[in-house]
Amino acid sequence: MKTLVLCVDRDDDLGVKAKIKSPVIGRKANLKAAVALGLADPEDSDVNVLLMGLKKYQEYKDMGREVELATICGDKNVGIKSDANLMSQFLEVVSRFTPDTVVLVSDGAEDEYVVPMISARYPVEHISRVVVKQKENIESTIYILMSALKEPKVKNRLITPLAVSLLLLGVLTLFNMVYLAYGAILTFLGIYLIIWVFNLRDTLSRMALEIRVTLRSRRYVFITATVLSMIPLLVVLYIGWDVVRQETSIVLFLYHFFKRSVWYLIGAGIIYVLGNALDVFLRTGKVLKSSLTLTMLLLTVGFFVSAFLTLSSYLIGQRGTLPTGEFSTYSLLGVLLAATTLLMRGTYKERMATGGKVEAKE
Repeated sequence: MKTLVLCVDRDDDLGVKAKIKSPVIGRKANLKAAVALGLADPEDSDVNVLLMGLKKYQEYKDMGREVELATICGDKNVGIKSDANLMSQFLEVVSRFTPDTVVLVSDGAEDEYVVPMISARYPVEHISRVVVKQKENIESTIYILMSALKEPKVKNRLITPLAVSLLLLGVLTLFNMVYLAYGAILTFLGIYLIIWVFNLRDTLSRMALEIRVTLRSRRYVFITATVLSMIPLLVVLYIGWDVVRQETSIVLFLYHFFKRSVWYLIGAGIIYVLGNALDVFLRTGKVLKSSLTLTMLLLTVGFFVSAFLTLSSYLIGQRGTLPTGEFSTYSLLGVLLAATTLLMRGTYKERMATGGKVEAKE
């Protein structure tokens, strides 16, 4: 059996700090890379990843297997570019050594983002996550924090939102608008956390790239749809500003904000989706049926949110009695649209499974 022991460095510390070009293939080359990175930054956990890779290489060698050791690196700007680099280097490695199984070595969950890309091509036999041990007498909270804050990834994720929050507080205080400061900071932090938790950074990067390509290719229909979809978003921003001036309770603020803005948000999404579908149709003559599914999904969300807001109006005392008719109407429409959407998706997947002709996607 042929086994590939694969070390992953998604943020390319090996290239940035040790100036080692990747992929690094072979035991001797990886041993040299580990020494070079260790001399450049002895505290970098990727040093331990390389050493663990060497250890696993020897273990599988002792089992009588044909083994190869390789290290692939991404990019310091973790995201689309880094993952593209990892995939390109992985394909280069397997073009030289075709394995039956892959053993992945990494120092954390971030590097393990590549698992789906690899497992789609070769069986991943084992994942070895390296955890660096420290002696108690040198481990302290201050030391750990200071060391962590030196890392660009930590600074970007922790210091950036803190700096923007302080900047908002300072500027709004200068203009005697402290009453807006806390709402603005909470809104910013909420958006930031949503982007972080749901890993929307790559999605936003792809959207930005698509917009740049669109502008260069003069896709005027898509550009127009994108601009039009921003108009409801501007209205939503105004609604947020207007509501925060009137409501001091966070519960009432959320209720009135979503009550007034939900359909503007849904409308913005529908305009963007249908604009993209029209653009594809005009350029290729193909109909994106997925756009209809996505439009119905957005409407479903709108009706369910409206039903929830109707119920909430009674629970928080905005209405004396529960508006049963309004609540039932929104709920029924939401259920019907949800059922139709699921049926369409099921039909779509069935056609894909049976080899039916499916519309092209961008």
